[in-house]
Amino acid sequence: VLAFKKGRSSEKTLMVDAHMDEVGILVNYITEEGFLKFTGVGVDARVLNGRRFLIGKDRIPAVAGTKPIHLQSLEERSIAPAMEKLYLDIGAKDAQEAKKYVKVGDTGIFDSEFICFGEGFIKGRALDNRVGCAVLLKAMEQQPEYDTWFVFRCLRRAAALVQERPRFASSPTLPSWSTPRQAPTTSKSPRRQRPRAWGRAPWSS
Repeated sequence: VLAFKKGRSSEKTLMVDAHMDEVGILVNYITEEGFLKFTGVGVDARVLNGRRFLIGKDRIPAVAGTKPIHLQSLEERSIAPAMEKLYLDIGAKDAQEAKKYVKVGDTGIFDSEFICFGEGFIKGRALDNRVGCAVLLKAMEQQPEYDTWFVFRCLRRAAALVQERPRFASSPTLPSWSTPRQAPTTSKSPRRQRPRAWGRAPWSS
């Protein structure tokens, strides 16, 4: 989505950007037993086991699982299961029942509630996307100093800026007539206060 707002000066043109896409999963197979196999879209397979998802436009509840630990080998227990070893359970008794609710190609999002915790902290799904879009919408209420394009991108490789991941691989695809002189973008960064076990933060001495 592109929006243009006339500034107090047309000396130069600016662009500000936020992305609307979020990480998730994509159903790519339905087993005879009614389980769903899936691939990830920007997600780390190591954090998926046991997580809840909402599948498709009807938001069908699902939970990701793998082989029970008492059936795993010692080697399997020592590593996080690869994505191809995971499945989604929607409570279907077989493939025929599962296909009443979901189909191959359906997308899934994390079933993650919004909560407040600590002093002034929040937790929720896709906060970087939502906050970035909120910042742009708020900025659009003001008259900018210079002519400004407000860009809301949603699909990687298909919107105003492409490839949210891999990091720093985004490239502008705005029409050539827009010719922004500067193009700040809104996104997220790791918290400054984080566990020491993660390693030294790049800004620490």
